[in-house]
Amino acid sequence: MERRDIVKAPFILAALGAPSRDWLLATLEETATEQGPRQVGMRQVAGIRDMFSLFQDLDVMRGGGHARTALVEYMQSYVLPLLKREHEPAVQQALFEATAEQSYLVGWMAYDDGEHGLAQRYLIQALRLAQASNSAALGAHILAGMSDQANLLGHPREALMLARAGRRGVAETIRPPA
Repeated sequence: MERRDIVKAPFILAALGAPSRDWLLATLEETATEQGPRQVGMRQVAGIRDMFSLFQDLDVMRGGGHARTALVEYMQSYVLPLLKREHEPAVQQALFEATAEQSYLVGWMAYDDGEHGLAQRYLIQALRLAQASNSAALGAHILAGMSDQANLLGHPREALMLARAGRRGVAETIRPPA
């Protein structure tokens, strides 16, 4: 390949995803020992939430198809393996919630791209993770997204049921004690 051909090659924004992800993962990884990685704490969960914010910004600026593959890879290679390990209860809960947020975003990205079956699977996964995190507000938010999708696809009855379920779940958490 001649130098001129290299200069004419288009700049591909998506090509930046893997190197920046690898760099970020290297900075977040804990030092491994014979017994495995050290315990994960709130600092790592904050890093996962920061990544969520970056991917959410990319989704808003460029649309779901732009960053969905990178977010799925980040989740599969870094976030989901953390869920398989034992953590302090507060860290475990925060980790489930952060993972639910990312699963919801992947689902919404697929929804935006018209991949409704894939979107539905991610939204269901997000709802289960929100339940594991005991976050009724996040669960209600996810149910609202699922309701929107059901309505868009011509299922208004299911959409209404999903919206009511979310509303009921949040209402139960804010009721004053009897």
